[in-house]
Amino acid sequence: MEIRSYSYIKKLLGDRTYEEFRGYAKTYIPIATIILVGILTFLFGARPLITIMVAGLVGWLICDIDVEKEYTWYSGVWQGIFFVPNFIRHLVWDTPYKAEIYTIGYNIWYWILSILSTISYIFGGRY
Repeated sequence: MEIRSYSYIKKLLGDRTYEEFRGYAKTYIPIATIILVGILTFLFGARPLITIMVAGLVGWLICDIDVEKEYTWYSGVWQGIFFVPNFIRHLVWDTPYKAEIYTIGYNIWYWILSILSTISYIFGGRY
């Protein structure tokens, strides 16, 4: 089975430029992340950032996606709940945010809960 990469950055830049970009990214992303977190904490406070970072960590620990595994409805529930953190991880580290091999139940629960979790991230209530 062929493992496909769905990186939008790779498609935009091409193979050679993408590899150069990855070299720079490994060097500068940790520094840029610290600066960005500092700026966002100053602007919005620490609570939203802590929520996103904890959700990203829990999403990585609970529902990291293996491209060679078939997923059922139960995994669709968890991966739908952690859609936003997995999608952010996909944009930064080229990890899949949705399984490639899945059942119909997975697909149904994934889309229902990913839409609901995205809406809750955007219009979530105050603490």
